[in-house]
Amino acid sequence: MAKEAEGPDQPSPETKKQQVIETKGEFVVQAGAFRSKKEARKRAAFLGNKYLEGKENFIYLAGPVTVRGESYYRVLLGPFHETRANTFLQQIEIEDRAGAFVRKITPSDR
Repeated sequence: MAKEAEGPDQPSPETKKQQVIETKGEFVVQAGAFRSKKEARKRAAFLGNKYLEGKENFIYLAGPVTVRGESYYRVLLGPFHETRANTFLQQIEIEDRAGAFVRKITPSDR
């Protein structure tokens, strides 16, 4: 497969991330934080298969992030606009009691 040409016509990775935020929103649903990357991947796969079905939104892991000296992998769904994020949150809370919450995308999520 040919490598994409790099140059002034190709957006930088940071520009591509900003384009995603502008078109899809700047909120994510955090559906878990796990010490084990394997457990985070299992949760991400479960939620992705059950709720997202390859649609326009996506699920991903952020991390590791350090909280009080411990490393965690966050399971994030989105990005969404805020209203869609809250609607999605209600759906997974009703069906899975996930303890999830909505928050803005942060630099550590990228």
